[in-house]
Amino acid sequence: DLSPKFKLKLGLRLEYTNSEANSYMTEEYKKRDYLGLFPTANLGYAPSDKHTHSLTLARRLNRPSFSSLIPNLRWEYEYA
Repeated sequence: DLSPKFKLKLGLRLEYTNSEANSYMTEEYKKRDYLGLFPTANLGYAPSDKHTHSLTLARRLNRPSFSSLIPNLRWEYEYA
């Protein structure tokens, strides 16, 4: 807590993505392999016991699905 009326929360998420997709119909190949950091910050203010205000900042990621990248997918599983 910063003071009785102000509170601050910070966070950090680390995300690793590694995936591959093949389309045998169009011979397309897509690979996603990356590491991402996603920070968050929340500042809260309580001027009284009955009222609170907060401000949140966060990094978001909107990634497309593989079906959006390659519409004709054929999934194969090694142990299926």
